[in-house]
Amino acid sequence: MNPFNRFFVFRVNSFSLNLFYFLFLSFAGYWILIYLGTRPGADVPRTIDYVFTAVSTATDSSMSVIEMEAFSNSQLLFMTFLMFVGGEVFVSVVVLTLKAFRVRTKSRMAAEEEEKSRATPTSSPPGDHRHELELSVGKDDRAPSPSSIDDQERILESKSVQFLSFICLCYLIVIHIFGVALLSAYVTLSPSASRVLEDKGIKRLTFALFTAVSTFGSCGFIPTNENMIVFRHNTVMQLILIPQVLMGNTMFPPCLRLCVWLTGKLWKAKSDCTEYLLRKSKRIGFYHLLPGRESAWLTATVVIFLAVQFALFLGTDWWSEGLIGLNTVEKLVGALFLTVNARHSGETIVDLNTISAASLVVFVVMMVPSALYVLPSHEGRA
Repeated sequence: MNPFNRFFVFRVNSFSLNLFYFLFLSFAGYWILIYLGTRPGADVPRTIDYVFTAVSTATDSSMSVIEMEAFSNSQLLFMTFLMFVGGEVFVSVVVLTLKAFRVRTKSRMAAEEEEKSRATPTSSPPGDHRHELELSVGKDDRAPSPSSIDDQERILESKSVQFLSFICLCYLIVIHIFGVALLSAYVTLSPSASRVLEDKGIKRLTFALFTAVSTFGSCGFIPTNENMIVFRHNTVMQLILIPQVLMGNTMFPPCLRLCVWLTGKLWKAKSDCTEYLLRKSKRIGFYHLLPGRESAWLTATVVIFLAVQFALFLGTDWWSEGLIGLNTVEKLVGALFLTVNARHSGETIVDLNTISAASLVVFVVMMVPSALYVLPSHEGRA
């Protein structure tokens, strides 16, 4: 076996790979952001500001010390790329691809070891053929040996993990295509949204790309200084973004399992892989592919948490300063948008200083379970 493959399989762990990956993205992002330069007339950021922004963008942390409108169009597009490759779903594709490579390599190593053991002659006295006779008696070539069954299991696992990475990649691309297309169409057809972007000198396609990637990746960056406050009356835009927030965060595991199930129904040639993924989800070791019961439980908790937070926010802030000037529909959609984003990406249509302290406490409390899957334990399930 290639020494590099052996070193990669047995010596390199996931933590080291992730650390190297994000350090590389952060430092590369820092240098490229400096090279691209800010808008003409904008203040030149300090070095530490660029470093902080690059790290925040690569890790989808949505913290910045530079005004978003100071970035040039090329910088916004590059930040979009950083958010895309640093997003959890894209990283999952990379992790699954590496996992499939490891499983395939270990299977190949096991096969080589077995061939070596078979090639090694057994020690027996000269002329003594009793050992060979004992092996030949009752031998059934049709019965697979335990080692061959293990090899088949490893091969199927490797194929299934590789196919799962393909499903995740398709999931990622399709949702982004729909998100960018819908946002582009909306900002083109909506006079108010178009006017905002024109006044700020932001290109429509750049805005659609940046916002779709940021929202799905739970980053929360919007290429305006006011975040989504300037679009507080644009309920359609908020409704476009809400599903992307959910499908890129806590609803990703249930959506992924649904995609695997649908793929098995529609693509019969891959039914063996999809059945293995659905039956052996815990054996795969991929955190986002949950068994059926856990997926249903996660969906229920997401709906319950959102409903509770939505009701509490409306009850305490219906007449608050932040919602003044909005009609009933805009208040309802805006409250839902705030509720979803408080638990996920952090985009907002109001100044947080204008909402009640009770709502802020609820937002803080709801941020804790949003980062964790509140699931019952089923250790005995495969």
